[in-house]
Amino acid sequence: MEAQTKTRVQHAMICICCRNVFNISFAVEDYIDWKQGKHIQNAFPYLNAGNRELIQSGTCSSCFDELFPEEDDRDPSDDNHLEQ
Repeated sequence: MEAQTKTRVQHAMICICCRNVFNISFAVEDYIDWKQGKHIQNAFPYLNAGNRELIQSGTCSSCFDELFPEEDDRDPSDDNHLEQ
């Protein structure tokens, strides 16, 4: 039996923060699997984490990193509001 070729599409995704446009190519069948509950990393194993985040949340990796910095990247003065 011959393996079925998946239908691939290229989709222009616009980041909801910076409004930059990113073209992502993925299989329609994989998108349907994800929408039906498959974990995104399992539905799109061939996409990097940044592209999966853009599909899932509409946020590009640069904006995501600004919104949610790593603990080591944070400015300690940002925690001043915690001291009362």
